[in-house]
Amino acid sequence: MKSYRSIQLQHIVDIEVLMGIDIIHHEDEHVIHSLTSGLRQFNVEHLGNESTQPLTIVARNDDGDVIGGVGGRIHL
Repeated sequence: MKSYRSIQLQHIVDIEVLMGIDIIHHEDEHVIHSLTSGLRQFNVEHLGNESTQPLTIVARNDDGDVIGGVGGRIHL
């Protein structure tokens, strides 16, 4: 069962641009593959051969419990 919620955003500068943003509440392997393969291709084209390392940013409360964060990889 797919659970999508679409939001239409409009940004006006000299031209009008409409884009759809999907908020997906499940893991979608096709979407993840599309995002990561496109990003890797862009990085190789603009930065050369891909050499990455993990990066995690974590927010903790006063007790040291994780309350938020983001993880990914950075291009070297």
